[in-house]
Amino acid sequence: MAKEKQLNSPKNINSTTVALILFGLLVVFRLLIETLNWDWTIRVYPILLFILVAGYMGIREQRIKSREYLTYIMELKAALRPSAILAFLYSAFSYIFYRFVSPDFFNKMIMERRAEFEKSIAENNVGTEEANKVLQNFEQVTEYIFSPLNWATFTLLGLIMLSFIYGALLVLFARKFPKMIQ
Repeated sequence: MAKEKQLNSPKNINSTTVALILFGLLVVFRLLIETLNWDWTIRVYPILLFILVAGYMGIREQRIKSREYLTYIMELKAALRPSAILAFLYSAFSYIFYRFVSPDFFNKMIMERRAEFEKSIAENNVGTEEANKVLQNFEQVTEYIFSPLNWATFTLLGLIMLSFIYGALLVLFARKFPKMIQ
């Protein structure tokens, strides 16, 4: 009876709902960074935290709802479910953001790096032919990496790997310290 009350409690939020809420917060934070012209590298920290929170909430939900013994794999899947949803949504947002909201973001970054390359080439007295090869290679690599679709794909792969690592660690900690997740 106590478990049924806990399931119907307003404190018990579905892990998918948590992933959607965290995604909304990430979008607001990302737009805030852009609006206030903060250093763009700061956007990584909330993503790291929210992936961890989503995994925690997934394990918590599974433990509350389950009436059976949970294996390590069952808890890992529970941690990965909301984290993967969050990763997918954020990578889709990343594509939309870099394609439509801030299409010049990558161009600015590429131009800054190109200026650094040119300065380094000038300082090291590199020959014209070799300098042209280096700059041509630089342009090919940056065109591939810094396209919105490829960046979103890399974001998705990175966040899924991070979700797996966080999920595995969360399950280990949750099994070592069972009261950690209640």
